Amino acid sequence: MDLREKKTRASIRRAYLDLRAEKGAGRITVRELADRAQVGKATFYLHYRSIYDLSEALQCEAIEMIVAGIEEPAALLTAPDRASWQLFSSFEKHRELIDVLFRGEQAAVLSQGIEEAVRARLEEILPEACNDPRLSALVTFQVQGGFFAYRRCAGSGRGAADPSGGDVIAARRAPQLARDEQQAVVTAIADAVRAVGALMERVAVEKGLNVDAASDAERTAASAGSRC
Repeated sequence: MDLREKKTRASIRRAYLDLRAEKGAGRITVRELADRAQVGKATFYLHYRSIYDLSEALQCEAIEMIVAGIEEPAALLTAPDRASWQLFSSFEKHRELIDVLFRGEQAAVLSQGIEEAVRARLEEILPEACNDPRLSALVTFQVQGGFFAYRRCAGSGRGAADPSGGDVIAARRAPQLARDEQQAVVTAIADAVRAVGALMERVAVEKGLNVDAASDAERTAASAGSRC
């Protein structure tokens, strides 16, 4: 892709984000977007198949950036407080983009995408731990619970309803969490992860499941975490 193509694509993306901040993706037309980006409709179709294709591409890139902020994926299994802090910090860093691309029903797309990306990273470094159902449940709990706790506390996604069917972003006006507030939420999530882990281990013992295998997976995770 040459420089001219890169600039055109960047203009299209900026125009989409501006329009998406004003209304839902389903209400954005290619003509409207092309006019905002100062390109022709044919030029738009050279880069994307549709508005939804563009939206999905931007969402996937946003998820990649957020997950990249988790510097120690193994910490999700061994040090939930540290992992939660890294995840929260990444959310805050990309908060404006999250509010535009993932508000409303799209929030579930983001949380699911983050979990899938995190699992892919863990599969690379800790395949044996990822095969353990208890640790797998802990990853789901921490990623999904941490994400929605963040959104609730940070005010992300609290947009006022637009009578014409879209949702208008009010979240940008919500104050960002202070560092001590972030730390309090992170600590609460980490405590919850530990409590759920202890409960699941007790259930495993009661059901006669192979708790030793789970412990081995945790020790493997801890070892990998110490190498990060």
